[in-house]
Amino acid sequence: MQPWRFSYLLISALLLLHPACASDDRRDPEPRGRFVILTGVVEPRSTVRLTAPFTAVVREAPVERGDRCREGDVLLRLDATLATAEVSKADAMVAAAEAEVARIHAGYPAGSPGLEEARRRVVAAETKRDRLRVLLEAGVGSDEEVAAAERELVASREATDIERAGWERGAGSDLLALDVAEARLRLAEAERIQRRYELDRATLRAPISGVIRSVSAAPGEELTVGVPVIEIVDVFHVRVIADLNTRLQPLVHSGQTAEVTVNTVPPTVVGSEVYKVDPVVDPVTGALRVTVMLPNPDLRFQPGFTAKVSIAVRADSTATPKHADE
Repeated sequence: MQPWRFSYLLISALLLLHPACASDDRRDPEPRGRFVILTGVVEPRSTVRLTAPFTAVVREAPVERGDRCREGDVLLRLDATLATAEVSKADAMVAAAEAEVARIHAGYPAGSPGLEEARRRVVAAETKRDRLRVLLEAGVGSDEEVAAAERELVASREATDIERAGWERGAGSDLLALDVAEARLRLAEAERIQRRYELDRATLRAPISGVIRSVSAAPGEELTVGVPVIEIVDVFHVRVIADLNTRLQPLVHSGQTAEVTVNTVPPTVVGSEVYKVDPVVDPVTGALRVTVMLPNPDLRFQPGFTAKVSIAVRADSTATPKHADE
């Protein structure tokens, strides 16, 4: 017998004797899991469009299309001559209002001897009442003494109110002038806050980190309020948007494990999870939008790239075939 035939027969015998091979059960093993496979498109996580805050001439435009920016970076500077003048005017109005309030306070009577004496009697009556309450709780003293102290305190307060009313009648014009001056001061301070805010807006800063998609302003150009000038896209984080057939809705939910294969060269596989399933059906596609978030620090995934999203579902699910595209 040839050696190779002997080896073949020996291996065959061993395989027949193995319990797994000798079993009469010819069924395929149950699959460990099933998948919903979707096709999606890479999009920026967010897009921000900056507009001109007021009509002004562009002084500086230090960024260009394709530049990276971080939150707070200066993107555009507008002519702030008028805004600066308005802030100076508001500062002067506040200073004048403060001076008027100080002038009235300087000539304002601090009080009257009778009023000050009445206030001291109130304090003394409150102290006496509190002391008698403590003694009563300790078993010393009587309810009558506490009640008498209460009546004394009420009388002292009434006398103080009478003294205050007489004093205010004599200083009524000063009180009115002070109220008006303080109101003017508050108005001036509010105006200054508004003017400083407008001055700050003359410098447009990046509200998010991202990449400059477009710049439609140049130094020397006059911008009109509300006109879009810069667009920023956050591509340091991207999202994959895929359509989900409505019959598969019970199988897919937020937090499920997902594997995303982005159509780069070569393809890139990234582990993630389902971020959101839109509960509203898209009227155009008749499907639900599924969102999966991906980190993109090296900007490898560009908006417009296609991607395959594989979402693991339970093996005993019967609402869908093994693959959603079957």
